[in-house]
Amino acid sequence: MWLLQRIDPFSLISHLNIIATVGGGGKTTLAEYLAARAFQQGRRTVITTTTKMRAEAPYLLVDDLEGKGRNLASSNQEGPLRIGKALADGKLTSLSFDEIEGLEGTFDFIVIEADGAKGRPLKLPSAHEPVIPPFSDQTILVAGLDGLGGPVADHVFRWELFQDMAGVPGDALIDSTLFATLFGARAMMKDIDPAKCTIMLNKFDACREREKVIPLAKRLVRSTGVGRVIISSLLFRFFYSVSEV
Repeated sequence: MWLLQRIDPFSLISHLNIIATVGGGGKTTLAEYLAARAFQQGRRTVITTTTKMRAEAPYLLVDDLEGKGRNLASSNQEGPLRIGKALADGKLTSLSFDEIEGLEGTFDFIVIEADGAKGRPLKLPSAHEPVIPPFSDQTILVAGLDGLGGPVADHVFRWELFQDMAGVPGDALIDSTLFATLFGARAMMKDIDPAKCTIMLNKFDACREREKVIPLAKRLVRSTGVGRVIISSLLFRFFYSVSEV
């Protein structure tokens, strides 16, 4: 039997401390949403990255945390703090796993952007991706439903890897089967433990083929082994969980 239930994704991870977001199609927006919800509840909250992310205030560089910086981080009232290693071209660069672990004494809710997709809704990981710290409590894999029905080359970051892996040309349209293929162990589920992962199919509001989304979510629950798939529109703040009971 299938359960379709409206939820707040923060409620699923509010008891945890370290969350990694990967994929495309809204993972930065999700990271900001989860961090804001935690901050509203009085958690000492930080967003950081193992790749790179936009430098939006308030932010600090990790070396600035020593001394007064830690007091500033703990007493911050502006909103979730962003922390990177350095500032380059308007972006904060990645922290090492050790540096992220070092944040735990100052912060009790850490959201990590652990992947990049160059603004595309879907992606194929390169050899070094995703960069998920092994001590993460939960990974949320985000994919954009605006890619469903569109051409591979326009909607899949590193689509050439998809061509090499599955023989899919760039002008092929992404149907439900191709979409699901992108969640294979060599694709977006690479190096992700299904027992500690939730899939979020975001941008339902921009989806061309909405009638296919619930069957697709059910298919992914079974094919990936994750406990649930969330159908969402982060833009309009609605979230529906699909799970098998």
